[in-house]
Amino acid sequence: MRAKFKNIKEKLIEDLLFIAAISSIIVVLFIFIFLMKEGAFAFLENGVFNFIFGTKWRMETGTYGIAPLIIGSSLVTIGAVGFAIVFGIPSAIFLSELAPPRIGNILKPTVELLNSIPSIVYGFIGVVLLLTSLRNTFDMIDGHSFLAGSILLGVMALPTIITISDDAITAVPKDLREGSMALGATRWQTIRRVVLPSAIPGILTGTILAVGRAAGETAPIMWTAVVFTGGGIPHSIFEPLELIYLLGYKDVEANAWGTAFVLISLVLVVNLIAIIIRDKYKKKMMW
Repeated sequence: MRAKFKNIKEKLIEDLLFIAAISSIIVVLFIFIFLMKEGAFAFLENGVFNFIFGTKWRMETGTYGIAPLIIGSSLVTIGAVGFAIVFGIPSAIFLSELAPPRIGNILKPTVELLNSIPSIVYGFIGVVLLLTSLRNTFDMIDGHSFLAGSILLGVMALPTIITISDDAITAVPKDLREGSMALGATRWQTIRRVVLPSAIPGILTGTILAVGRAAGETAPIMWTAVVFTGGGIPHSIFEPLELIYLLGYKDVEANAWGTAFVLISLVLVVNLIAIIIRDKYKKKMMW
């Protein structure tokens, strides 16, 4: 009787988890369909090619092109993920491999707590502290630039990469570490040649989630990367102090829905590509 009740309980839990997973997929699907329906006018009115690759947004002439928005969002996302990887993975290595237990027990909850901070708070901090620092350092007018947006989004993505990478590194079996050190490897050699390669699928998962968050956030960086009187296609990725436009930053309703559809499509494509790369690497590690 007890075994039967246990089986029923496990089956119920499995069904609930399945329903939760399917519900998430259905919600995303309905959002995608809604944006496609609402944004169809933008593509029909302007033409798909002109809307996506056009470089001019002129309400007075009815010309709407979102190439500056796509490029601006891409630059900010690349910069943010690069910032988060450079600082996030070493932080995860420190927490999981090098930090004393007492320090680790304090730092880990603190890092996880950063995920719960609303994005609008990050935006306010960016305006008050980050823009002021950039303005004083580079003698800028007000500090608005895609460098500011990249740093701000990178800080927002840091907790995701640190937390998931830390879990992935911690999950590497101790036998691998002990075997490596028994063969004469130093602690750092063990981390670099044994632990990190084994944890890469988990680290890639954290990077994927960080890409999704960086690509989907527009409200905070509207305060730091764009202004209402400037912006456009940056002349070079090596000019990080330029102003830019971002996907989601426009005020014509029908065309705004079109930019939102492009944004969610880009996020889905980037995440799909990253998942494929992660799975291929995972299979390679299994062999």
